[in-house]
Amino acid sequence: MTRPWWERNAMGVTRLWRSVRRPGALLAAGLVISAATIAGPAAPAAFAANEPLSGSGSSWSANAMQQWTSDESSRGVTVNFASNSSGAGRQAFSVFQDDFANSDIPYQGQDPLTGTYDASNNRKFAYMPIIAGGTSLMYQLNQGGNRIVNLRLSGQTVAKTFTGVIKMWNDPQITSDMNGQALPAKRIQVIVASGGSGTTAQFTDWMSKTYGSIWGSYAGANQPTSYYPINA
Repeated sequence: MTRPWWERNAMGVTRLWRSVRRPGALLAAGLVISAATIAGPAAPAAFAANEPLSGSGSSWSANAMQQWTSDESSRGVTVNFASNSSGAGRQAFSVFQDDFANSDIPYQGQDPLTGTYDASNNRKFAYMPIIAGGTSLMYQLNQGGNRIVNLRLSGQTVAKTFTGVIKMWNDPQITSDMNGQALPAKRIQVIVASGGSGTTAQFTDWMSKTYGSIWGSYAGANQPTSYYPINA
């Protein structure tokens, strides 16, 4: 496994980074996401070699971080990482609460859809890519006591489901995607992250670029966002 970035840097590194949205009797999409660490400049030579590093952010990158921090612990290096969300990580870094953060997206200045402030407050930093991979939509659906495991949905169906156009598992468009197999007449419960999520930003960016009219009608503007709008 590639060693984590902090082992290759000078002592006293700081950095920064990202949450996922999950759907309910339940859905999620295949996206490629790259997590990056935001780190500040190296600290003075007085930095103690055994001083713990602290960071927070991307829950998407948490599995890799857990492995890396465990590896470093065996070498006498303490790294504490709180898996919360990309937005929370970027915010904590900007107010000097953490040495680094992980985020699936860079600082936006402000969220494209909501206008929520998102900047480093003039704290100097550098982005360091650490991991890339795919994110899939999850679902949970049962019929007659058995789990349905062969769900296949088109991109348009996914977009319509996450924007409330498709509300039932037996919707004709889902049946068509399933080559005529009708799913149970159950309401779809879509679950999304409540905070500033990098995965949300990636997912809504995909919808805005691929199914802009569907996403724009739901969100009020055809813009990606880290803060998924909940429309009753």
